[in-house]
Amino acid sequence: MVKNSSPFSKKIGLVTEPVVALKRTMKTKKQEKTEINLIIAVGETKEKVIENIKKYSVEENIKKAFELSKAKNEAQTRYLRIKGSQIRDYQKILSYIIFNNPSKKLNLEKLPKQKYSQSELWKYGISGDIPIILVKIKDSNDTYVVKETLKAYEFIRTKGFETELVIIDEEKYSYENYVMEDIEEVILNSQLSYLKNIRGGIFQLNKNEISKEDMNLLQFIAGIIIDLIVHIINNKIINKQNSKEMVEENEEDEIGHICEEEHCHCNESGILKSSIHHTLSIFLFIIIITFIINTVVHFVGEDIIASWILNKPVIGPLITSLIGLIPNCAASVIITNMYLENVISVSSLISGLLTGAGVGLAVLFKINKDVKDNIKVVILLYLIGVISGIVLELIGFKI
Repeated sequence: MVKNSSPFSKKIGLVTEPVVALKRTMKTKKQEKTEINLIIAVGETKEKVIENIKKYSVEENIKKAFELSKAKNEAQTRYLRIKGSQIRDYQKILSYIIFNNPSKKLNLEKLPKQKYSQSELWKYGISGDIPIILVKIKDSNDTYVVKETLKAYEFIRTKGFETELVIIDEEKYSYENYVMEDIEEVILNSQLSYLKNIRGGIFQLNKNEISKEDMNLLQFIAGIIIDLIVHIINNKIINKQNSKEMVEENEEDEIGHICEEEHCHCNESGILKSSIHHTLSIFLFIIIITFIINTVVHFVGEDIIASWILNKPVIGPLITSLIGLIPNCAASVIITNMYLENVISVSSLISGLLTGAGVGLAVLFKINKDVKDNIKVVILLYLIGVISGIVLELIGFKI
């Protein structure tokens, strides 16, 4: 509810971005539902606009218009044999043609800084008054893109938007002209050959027959360029770059999340201080684990422990593989130290080192939220280490 509401001034001012502003007051009682229809009519005459507004002031006519529109779109989709994802791509292309194309500036920067005359295109039958979709094909294997572009072109035509499709054959001059023939065949199979070389139609040109200046002019005027030399739609470079940046940002966020949990503070204190912190943490961990192992060895006896592990081909790999799963680089140091002190055999050493993943397992559990999958990975890793050690023990492997 708007209090002290005052009507608009009904005046027009000079602004950089003009808008149409409407204001209506509506009262809705408690638990009451009200539907609002915003109708914007466009016509060549004032009478036509008023007629449309009166027509769609009736709610039944609005529902019927939506139903007809839905049926029409479904029929067009079946006729064009396109999917929802393709429609989204075609609508994106159309928006780049009508509004702002983010790659247009990149294309213009590559062109010579000079005055371009639109009339130079007339000799090819291209007026230049209509937005142009420019496609470059260099190899016969790339004609699939011509098929896709023709679908996009036909989709745009069904929306009542006029555009011209210019296909440039960039194949090196030869008597066969395979690319030219393939392009003609694709156009013929798409049943759009009747649109060749007419206003708002399809134009097929050979690069060898176009001057460099005219080629630059086409690229200057074109609303969107599909260049198969790099196998990428130029207008999607920005989108792909943004997607790449988003992936990198997500990866950085994940790493940052790990750093926060580990109290790394890399961004705050720098990598040197962070490295020293991690080194001291690992060093302290090694001292503690080594102290525990040495304490056990001291009270139990080195000979007794060695007899438990060395004389049992299964016990050694089972224990060392378990130690290897400790999510720290210190695990491999401990296993190596046990081998040097003749507590474990070389087979048990290899078992422990095979399961050792450093902090990788800790990162796995922090990044992947599927605990069951993580446990499966750990079990698989452990079994590989144990089985490898037992096999080496049985065959009497020694260094």
